[in-house]
Amino acid sequence: ANYALKEWLRVGVLYEWHEHTINFNGPKFGNLTINTFLTTVEFRVPRAKLDPHGLTWLTPYASVGFGANVHGFKEHQQAGGNTGSFPTTFAFRMATGIDIPLTEQLGINTEIAWNRDSGTYQFNGVDASFNASTPNILGGIRLRY
Repeated sequence: ANYALKEWLRVGVLYEWHEHTINFNGPKFGNLTINTFLTTVEFRVPRAKLDPHGLTWLTPYASVGFGANVHGFKEHQQAGGNTGSFPTTFAFRMATGIDIPLTEQLGINTEIAWNRDSGTYQFNGVDASFNASTPNILGGIRLRY
């Protein structure tokens, strides 16, 4: 959800969900569920800059976000009773995309993004590093109201 402060500047909040299966060169260790909560800032190219170049059919943008990655870990039965604990980590997101308007309120959206999620987890009481950062290619519908 974004709110337009100016034609070229929007602020908002974003929620993302990811699930990763973790394998250690053999049996399945478990599933890591990531809920990411971000505050975002989006920068758009103003229409006055696009229209003279005949680009009335698209609106490019870039955005950044900061927040938290909240982890939930469910151990798989093949893990043999080992315990893992993943803490909440700092979230950072960079994205760029294009909106293609269909009507005044409705458009198609494409986006390429990268989410940072790395830190230290505990496995059987021992600290170890993890990196669950993800590149994303997204497509969707953008609704203005």
